[in-house]
Amino acid sequence: MMTVAWYRIFKVAEWVLVLAFLSVPVLRITGWIESQERAVGPVLDRSPVPELIQPGTTLDSAAFQANGGKNVILFASTTCPFSNADVEFYRSLGDWATRVPSDEFIVVSDESPATVRRWLNAHGIKSTRVVSTDGADLYSLGVIATPTVATMNEGGRVTGIIVGELTRSQEDSFLEMLSGGRGGPMNNYLDPPVMNNEMFEHVIDDSDKVILDIRNRADYRSGNNSQAINIPADELGIRGPVEIGADRMVFVDCRVGHLGHCREAARWMVLDGFRDVVVVVP
Repeated sequence: MMTVAWYRIFKVAEWVLVLAFLSVPVLRITGWIESQERAVGPVLDRSPVPELIQPGTTLDSAAFQANGGKNVILFASTTCPFSNADVEFYRSLGDWATRVPSDEFIVVSDESPATVRRWLNAHGIKSTRVVSTDGADLYSLGVIATPTVATMNEGGRVTGIIVGELTRSQEDSFLEMLSGGRGGPMNNYLDPPVMNNEMFEHVIDDSDKVILDIRNRADYRSGNNSQAINIPADELGIRGPVEIGADRMVFVDCRVGHLGHCREAARWMVLDGFRDVVVVVP
C-alpha cells in the first residue's frame, strides 16, 4: 500500500507534468509575439519634409524650365475656393504669356491634366502648359496653400512668390511688374520667428499668451504641456480664429511631434491673418 508521503510526491509530480505540458503552447505564442515585435520595431514618421518654395528656390524639373524668358507658375486646385476666386487674374496671366513667345504661364496641380484643362477652358484661361504631379500632392513640392503663384527666371530660380487670394491692387501690381518691368518681385511669404526652449521659459508667464499644440488628439493625450491648448493642424483654419483670436500672441509648440509639419502649421496661421506667431523648438 502506498504511503501518504509517496502519494503526495506522486501528485506533485503529476501537476508539474501537467503544467509543463500546458506551458509549451503559451511559450510558443509568447515567443512568436516577441519575434514579431522585434521584426516590426517602433513605427516612426520618417516621411521627408519638403523644403517650401520661396524666393531663391531652384525648380530644376524639366517641366518648369523657362523657354528663354520668364515663367509664372500657378499651383492650384480646381476645388479650392481661393483658386476659383482669382480666375480673372489667371486670365490676365494667360494673356500676358501669349504676347511674348519666350514667356510662359504654367499651371501645376495634383489633379489629372484633363481635369485641369476642363477647369481652365471653362474659365477662359490660356495656359502655356499644364503639369501634373503624377499622384503626389502639392505639399511634396513645397507648396503649403493653393493658390500659390511663383515667378521664375531663366535659370529656374524662384524670384517671387505670392500665396493665397490677392487684392485687386496686388494683382495690378503683379501684372505691371510682369509687363512693364516696374517694381520688384512680390513676396508675401512670411516665416514666423523661432524661439528655443530656454528663451521660451522666460516669456510664458504672461496669461495673454497662448501655447498651441497642433498634434492630433491621440498624440496630445499621450503626453502634453498642461498649459497648451490642442487644436489639430487640419482644424486650425476653422477653430483657430474663434478659439484663439488673431490678435493674441501664439506660441506654436514644436518641441513634440513632427517639426516640419508643425512649422508648416505656423506658416499657415501667418497667412491666415494671425499677427504674432512664434515657433518654439527644442
